[in-house]
Amino acid sequence: MNAVLPGRVLGVIFGAAARAGGFCLLRGLRGLRPGGDLSALLAFGLAMLVALLATQALNLAGGTDLSAGMPLRANNP
Repeated sequence: MNAVLPGRVLGVIFGAAARAGGFCLLRGLRGLRPGGDLSALLAFGLAMLVALLATQALNLAGGTDLSAGMPLRANNP
């Protein structure tokens, strides 16, 4: 099964949930000001950690092949 369509569907769902919940790195960085609230920044960091660990676990379990991924590069003349 092609993974592009399910990936896009999940991306739209998570994007809509993030937008509705105000999940934003900039919002978290604003909490670094004196007396600011760090909960948004901590939530963003936790989400990054979970994504990293889940990706590596999926790769180790054989669910995906990360070596097949191509890095995006700018077309510099």
